[in-house]
Amino acid sequence: MLLSSLTAILPPYSALIPLLPTIKPKSAWFRRMYVVWEWQGEHSFLPYSAECSAALERSLTTGVNELRLGTVDACLEPFKVVISAMVQVTEYNGVQRPIRRSTVDSGHPFVLGVRWEWQLLYDTWLPYGIRENQELESQHIRGTRSFNLSSLPRYKIDLSNMIQINTGTKFKRNVRRVACSPYRCQVGL
Repeated sequence: MLLSSLTAILPPYSALIPLLPTIKPKSAWFRRMYVVWEWQGEHSFLPYSAECSAALERSLTTGVNELRLGTVDACLEPFKVVISAMVQVTEYNGVQRPIRRSTVDSGHPFVLGVRWEWQLLYDTWLPYGIRENQELESQHIRGTRSFNLSSLPRYKIDLSNMIQINTGTKFKRNVRRVACSPYRCQVGL
């Protein structure tokens, strides 16, 4: 009698299935997230080094509003970051660039100690952004010879010759894959 009265008020089991929580696979569910601080370049946001990202994260979490980047990396001596305004300031001329705090998962090349860069001039190399680094590393691991960057489709990457080609102008730049300090600043820790 009790069972028949319960079945009369409860929906059938099949109706409850959509209400159950969706469990993600362990590989995605348990991945840790890591902090990467970035600055606005000409066309996209570019990552600070792991050391600068860690220093910026410490400043944020301890309430320090300004960080002179030269204290972390001598090459960045002319720059300071004002966290409350989320800008990088060039101290000798006052030029400001937006900055942002992003996160990547534990499988990202930055966390694994790999960074992809493109050659600006002679010995000047600039890192690709977060998404481009992920795509370049994935294509490299797959053994892809050439492809267009999905986030920057005007650039074709030729991994066989380690060059980037602007498909509009045909201008070529060198690219390289380098070891870097792994990003170790976890979100929420």
